[in-house]
Amino acid sequence: TARTFSDSPAYDFNSYSTNSQAALNASQPLYNKASTETISSAEKAYEVARTDLQAAEQDLIVRLAQAYFDVLAAQDDLGTTQANLKAITEQLASAKRNFEVGTATITDTREAQARFDLTQAQQIAADNTLRTRRAALDTLVGKTDVARRPLATPVVIPPLSSTLQDWLTTANNDSPDVRKARLAYDIAQIETEKARAGHLPTLDLVGSVGANDNTGLSGLGTGAAQARGTYRNASIGLQLNIPVFAGFAVQNRVKETLAAGGTPRADDNPESFRKRLGEYQEKTAPLSSYYASTGELKTVDGMASIDEVTAAIGAVLGS
Repeated sequence: TARTFSDSPAYDFNSYSTNSQAALNASQPLYNKASTETISSAEKAYEVARTDLQAAEQDLIVRLAQAYFDVLAAQDDLGTTQANLKAITEQLASAKRNFEVGTATITDTREAQARFDLTQAQQIAADNTLRTRRAALDTLVGKTDVARRPLATPVVIPPLSSTLQDWLTTANNDSPDVRKARLAYDIAQIETEKARAGHLPTLDLVGSVGANDNTGLSGLGTGAAQARGTYRNASIGLQLNIPVFAGFAVQNRVKETLAAGGTPRADDNPESFRKRLGEYQEKTAPLSSYYASTGELKTVDGMASIDEVTAAIGAVLGS
């Protein structure tokens, strides 16, 4: 019998082909307000870290100078106590001799002995203080038995050539605490703008490159048959994303940012900071020095958390 093509055995041409594909996609933001604000916030955070480092360096300088002069003062105190002990030792010996020859009473001898014992105790206390302050200085320096040189004599302190206003201006411009407060204010504003940027469109430059390597016939009978060979394709274009509605996520993010950073006051600006610092230096600082000298000044760390500051104020008012 004859066989026609229609009933001939089926042959799968796709079973003898291999198809390999590779693609590379890239995207470059052209306009993204949120990303721009993120970069600005990171730059401000870097400045805050540098300010913290500068404040720590200044604190170390002050503590090191204080520890060094504490050691010098302790050495002077010990030297003075030793000189007093030497003089009182001679007075005690003289009082004993006078008592033996009958020119002094036993009361004079016992008073001299009491002064001697007291001065000995003071010498021991001064020596202990010197050892303690030396240990504190060694801890700060990171070495043991740090060489300590006394002040050159005579001590000449150069006169101050700047006025009070010059010092206030320098403090406003260079104080780490003031700069950190300004940076914190800037970061709060940037974070608010970053949250609001969720409403704005974004524009990206997008591109792709791909290759398709086919080792045989493929896709027969599908309307998209490919012969043996390598096929390449590339595309480039602009992608615009326009937010329409995000379930009030952007509005809530703005509210959250404002609540976390606090609504900026109208007078929270560099000029107001300078005026506040000037008022403090002119009116409050002299009172602080006065009450500190009388032992009536109470201090509270205002940089602590709200609960800690509240508890500290309550403790001061209750004392």
